[in-house]
Amino acid sequence: MINFLDMADTPQKASDYLSNLTIQLEEIEMRFAEWDQVQEKTAQKRQSIYDSFEARSVQLVEQKNRKSGQLLQAAERIITGAKNKVKTLRSDTEINAFFSADIMVDRARQIAQELLKMDDAAKSEEIQQQLLVVQQEAIRNLKDRNELYVDGDQILAMGKFRFAIQSQNVALSITYKNDGFYYHITGTSYFEPVVNAELNALRDVFEQEYVSENADVPRAVYFAWRMLQNYDPAKIPSDENLQKDIHEYLTSHPMEGYVKGVHDADAFTLTKTWLLLQNDLGVLIYQPEERAFAHLFWHYLPAVAREDFKTQIDAARFLKDHYQQRKEIQLFIEEASRAFRIFLKNHFPQLRIDANAAASYLYNKETGAIRISRQNHQIYVLFKEHLKADFIDKKYDDYMQELKGDPARLWALVESWIRRFASQKALPLSANVITELVALLIVEWDNKIEVDAVEATVAIKDLKSINTTNEPFLLDHYKWVSLLKHFDSVLVPHFNKLQQLKRALLQEKNNELKLENFRTEVLTTFVRNQLINQVYFPIIGSNFSKQIGEAGEAKRSDRSGLLLLVSPPGYGKTTLMEYIADKLGLVFIKINAPSLGHTITSVDPGEAKNAAAKNELKKLNLAFEMGDNVMLYLDDIQHCHPEFLQKFISLADGQRRMDGVFNGASKTYDLRGKRFALIMAGNPYTESGEVFKIPDMLANRADIYNLGDMTASNKEAFEMSMLENALTSNPYLRKLTQNGTENLYRLVAYLQDPESNLPNLDGNFVASEIQDYIKVVKHALQARSVVLKVNENYIKSAGIVDAFREEPPFKLQGSYRNMNKILANVQPIMNEDEVTALLLNHYNNESQTLTQDAEANLLKLHEIMGLMTPEQQERWDDIKVQFKKYRMLKGMPDQDKFAQIIAQMNQFVEGLEGIKDVLKDGRK
Repeated sequence: MINFLDMADTPQKASDYLSNLTIQLEEIEMRFAEWDQVQEKTAQKRQSIYDSFEARSVQLVEQKNRKSGQLLQAAERIITGAKNKVKTLRSDTEINAFFSADIMVDRARQIAQELLKMDDAAKSEEIQQQLLVVQQEAIRNLKDRNELYVDGDQILAMGKFRFAIQSQNVALSITYKNDGFYYHITGTSYFEPVVNAELNALRDVFEQEYVSENADVPRAVYFAWRMLQNYDPAKIPSDENLQKDIHEYLTSHPMEGYVKGVHDADAFTLTKTWLLLQNDLGVLIYQPEERAFAHLFWHYLPAVAREDFKTQIDAARFLKDHYQQRKEIQLFIEEASRAFRIFLKNHFPQLRIDANAAASYLYNKETGAIRISRQNHQIYVLFKEHLKADFIDKKYDDYMQELKGDPARLWALVESWIRRFASQKALPLSANVITELVALLIVEWDNKIEVDAVEATVAIKDLKSINTTNEPFLLDHYKWVSLLKHFDSVLVPHFNKLQQLKRALLQEKNNELKLENFRTEVLTTFVRNQLINQVYFPIIGSNFSKQIGEAGEAKRSDRSGLLLLVSPPGYGKTTLMEYIADKLGLVFIKINAPSLGHTITSVDPGEAKNAAAKNELKKLNLAFEMGDNVMLYLDDIQHCHPEFLQKFISLADGQRRMDGVFNGASKTYDLRGKRFALIMAGNPYTESGEVFKIPDMLANRADIYNLGDMTASNKEAFEMSMLENALTSNPYLRKLTQNGTENLYRLVAYLQDPESNLPNLDGNFVASEIQDYIKVVKHALQARSVVLKVNENYIKSAGIVDAFREEPPFKLQGSYRNMNKILANVQPIMNEDEVTALLLNHYNNESQTLTQDAEANLLKLHEIMGLMTPEQQERWDDIKVQFKKYRMLKGMPDQDKFAQIIAQMNQFVEGLEGIKDVLKDGRK
C-alpha cells in the first residue's frame, strides 16, 4: 500500500491503485473464506486502505487546484501587462507581431497548455479566450483611435460633433476635503461623507500624503533619519557603504514615495552631515529634556541606589571594552529606565520623556559631570551674576534649600526665576535652553560642569527636494530629533492605520455600490459598421450635443433632452450605447426595466416590493448622486409604468432636475451643466403583445429613433450592417475580413453585379478559399434578404392599431441577433434549398416562444418567403377571416345578450355573402 501511495501522483492513479488493492483483498477473502480471523483483519485493512487513498486523493486534488489557481493568476498578470503594452502600439502589424512573438504572451499560452495537461480545460480556454479578446480589442481600439479621435486622444468625433473624452477609469476613493473624509467616485460629483468613529482618532494624518512626509517633516529628512538608526555615530560608514545602504533602503521601501536621484541624493548628504554632527556632539546628542531630567533623576536617587547604578555602569563598560559584551549595557538601561519612569510618575506625571534615552545618556555620560554648550553656560553665568548684582543670591539659596526635598516645586521655582531673569534682560530663551538651565541650577552642587563649544545646528546648501529657494537648510539636531521621534512613534503608525482603515472602508463601500458593474465591457463581437459611422453617430452626436455639450467653442450652456431608441430586441441598442459610453469615458449605468415592472411608480428604493426592483432603483439614484460624467441607460422601458417614466420629464427639459432618494433621504438633483446623458430604449411591443406607447410629455422632449426601421433613407448601410455585425459568427467571413471589411464589400458588389469581374482581395488566399468565401457571401445575401423582409413586416405590424388589423400581429424578428444565429451555421457546401431550410428551421425554433401565435406567424413567414403551399394558403386565409371576427367582437362580454345577437347577425350576413358568391359563380 505504501508503494502505491507513493506512486499515486494524480487522483486518477490513486483511484486505479485503490481498485487494484481492493481486488487483491477480495481474492484473499475468497481464498480464506472459512477463516474468521482473516476476514476480520481484511475488513480492517480494507478500511485502512480506503481512508489512506481517500486522504491521498484529497491531497492531490488540493495540490492540483492550488497549482492551477497559481498558474491562472500568473497568466492573468501577463494578460494585464499585455493589455497595457498594446495601448502604445500604433499599427495592426505591430499588434499582431506582439501577440505572435512576445515572450510573456507565449508564456501565457504555455500556461494554458499546462492547465490542459492537468485536465483543467476550463481555465485553459479562459486564458486563450482572454488573449484573443485583448488582441481583438487592441485592433478595434487602434482603428477607433485612428478614425474617430481628433486633436490627440482627448476629443471624439461623432459625425460633425466633437466631445471631450474622460480618461479616468471608474474607481472609488476616499478623499479629504472640508476638514473630513469623503467617498468619491473618480470623474463624477459623487461625494459621500465617511462615517466612522475610528477616523477621528487619526485626524493628525488626514492631510498626510506619504508615510514619509507631512507639512513639518520633508521626505529626505525622514529618509536620513531612518538611515541614522542603522549607524553608531562613533563609527561613520564610508561614502560607498552609505550609498549602498541608501540604495537598498530606497528599493525596499517603494511605498514611502522616494524619487530616485532626488530624495536618495539628499538623504546621502543629510545622513553624512548628521552623523558627523552627532559625532561632534558626543553625549549632547540626547535631547535637552532627556539630559536634564536624567540629571534630576540621578540627583534625587537614594545614595544606595546611586552607588548600585554606578557599579553596574562600571561593570558594563569594562565588559564592553574587554570582551565586547553589550548585554549588561542593555540590562542597565532597562533597570534605570524603569526607575526613571517611576520618578517621573511620582513627581512629573504630565511629562512624556523617552526613558530609554535618558537611561542611555546616564550610561554614556561621565559620572559626576554635567556637560553643557558654551551658549547655555554663558546664560548660566549671567544668571548667577544677576543674582549677586541684585543681592538676592542668599534668598535664592534659601528657597533652594527649603524646597530641595520636593523636585516638582523646586523645578517650578527655578524655572520662574529663569523666566523672570530672561524677561528683564530681554533674552529670547527657548524651552530647551530653559530646561537645561533649570536642571543645571538644581544639580550643580554635586556635579562638575563641562563646557562644550560644539554647535547643534548645521547649514546645508544645494538640497534637491528641500528649500528650492537659495536659503540653506538648517539641520538643527534637537529640533529634528524631537520632530522625528514623534513622527516615527506616533504619526507613522497612525498613517499606516489610516491606510488600512481606508482600504477596509473602500472594500465595504465597493461591495455596497458594486462599481464593477458600471465599468464598460464592449462585446468582442461588436463591429463599428458603416451604419454606425454614417447614421447612428450623427444622430446620437446631435442629441449628445444638447445633453452633455460639445467640446470647445461649440459647447452649449443649456442642457436638455433625452435619447429614445426603439427597435425589436437584437438590434444592438445596448451594445451601441455601451460602446459610446466606453469611448467617451462615461460611467455606464444600465437600469433593467423588467426588474422594475409595472408596479413601480416611485424612484424610492424603500417602496420596492422585491430585491431586484430595489437594486435597480438604488442604481438609478446612484446615477443622480454621481451627477457628472454619467450615461443613464433605461433598457426595455416597455415594461415600466407610464407614471414612473413621467418622473423623468423635468430631467429631460431645460430644468435638468430630478427628485430622488439616496440613503433614505429625499433629494432634488440639479444636473444643469453636468455631463449627464439620459438614454431610454424599448421594444415596439410590450410583454403582453400590445403596442408600446410612450408618454406624450416625455416623447415631446426626446429625440426618437427606430433602429430597426432605417431603410427609408439609409437602405444600403442598414442592409450591409446585417452582414457586418455577423462577421465574427461565421469562421469563413471572419477569416475573409481579418485585414478589414473591404474584402466583404468587394464580394457583395461582385455578387450583386454578375457582369463585373472577380475583385482582388487583400490577403494571401488560394483559389479554393476565394470560392468558399464567394459561396458563403452568396448564402449570406440570401439569408439577409429573408431577414430584412421579416424585419420589415415586424416593424409594419408593430405600427398598426389593433382595431385596423387585417391579420394577426407578426412577431417574428429580423434582427442582428437572428442574422448572427443563421450565419453561424452557413457553410460553402450548402445550396439555396439548404439555406432556405436553415432559415425555416431557425424561425421555427424562434416561434416556440409565441405559443398560440406560432402557427399564424409561421404561415406569414412562408408567405413572406414565397413558399406557401395551397393547403397553407387556405389555412392562412381561414385564420385571417377568423381573426377579423374576433377583432370585431373583442371586448364584448359573453353575458351581453346584445353582443350575442350582433354576433349571430354577423354570421347570418356572412352566410348570405357566401350564397351570393356561389350564385355569381353559377351565372358565369
